[in-house]
Amino acid sequence: MYYVNTSMKYCFEGPTRGEKPLTSTSTHSIEMERPTPFTKINHIKLAAKDIRRTQSFYAEILGCIYIPEYDHKTAEDELFASMVKLQHEGKDFIIEIRHNEQQAKVQEGWDPITWGVPAHKDLDIWEAWFGEHGVKSSQVFTAIKGWVLCALDPDGKIVRIYCDEEHEWTTNFDHDEFWLA
Repeated sequence: MYYVNTSMKYCFEGPTRGEKPLTSTSTHSIEMERPTPFTKINHIKLAAKDIRRTQSFYAEILGCIYIPEYDHKTAEDELFASMVKLQHEGKDFIIEIRHNEQQAKVQEGWDPITWGVPAHKDLDIWEAWFGEHGVKSSQVFTAIKGWVLCALDPDGKIVRIYCDEEHEWTTNFDHDEFWLA
C-alpha cells in the first residue's frame, strides 16, 4: 500500500510493521495504486558547450544518427538542444545534446554513458578508429571482469566502451588517474 503526503508532495511505502501513515492537521493521506512500471529510458541528456560540435562527434565518430526533426528551438529560432540516436536490434537509444556551458564544464572528466561492444577485439578496432579521427583515447584497460576503452568527447566527458567478453573476476585491474578515476 502506498500513501501520498499531499502537503509535502512525496510518496512513501507504508504502513509496515504496525506503522501508520503520516497524519497531522495539515496533511491528508490517500490510498493510491502503485504506478505503472517504467518500460524504458526515454532519452538521456548531455550538456554541451557547442551543440553542433558535440552532435557531430556522437554522429560521425560514435555512429549515432542525427534527428533534425527533434531539434529544440526558442521562439526566436535559436537552437538550444539537438537529438541523436543509436539504433540497435530495432530499438532506439536517444541522446539529447543540450546547450549548457556551465554544466558541460562541471561534467568534464565524468563518464555518464558506458557503451557496450561484444568482444575485446572490438575495443582494439575502436582504439584505432579514435586514433585515425584525432580523438584522444586511452589504451584498452583490464577491468574487474572485462576490458574497457575510454575517449574524450568535445566537451571533455569521458566516453567509455566496455566489452561483453569477460575474463576471470580480478582485483588486479588497471588503474589510471585520468581515464579510470
